[in-house]
Amino acid sequence: MYNKCHHKNSKKKCVPGYDPKTGTSTVTGIIQALNTKLFINGKAVALDNDPVEETEKANIPSNATDVRGDEGGTGHISGNLSTKLFLNGIAVAIVGSGVNTHYGGTTTIAEGSDKMFVSS
Repeated sequence: MYNKCHHKNSKKKCVPGYDPKTGTSTVTGIIQALNTKLFINGKAVALDNDPVEETEKANIPSNATDVRGDEGGTGHISGNLSTKLFLNGIAVAIVGSGVNTHYGGTTTIAEGSDKMFVSS
């Protein structure tokens, strides 16, 4: 966030600058399942390490400037996968499976098919 008085110089005058790490962002993603062999309701089943195309929206105060300007990127499915269903030796992703996001954070898969149930 831009701060008109980021710090004071030796003459005790305000020096403008940016305060790091203020504000938040909301990241949403769409899994890009790469498998071409297993489908549920016409959609490819997602597997470990499949990419997730992400869109990021900054949630910053009205008096702030978005200096990062990030609009998204690509994350990957990783962790908390099914321990019972595999395709060619690769674990199937399920609701609750982990996603490593493009900015280095983590989240989980929130939605999936209601036509097939696979436990972790």
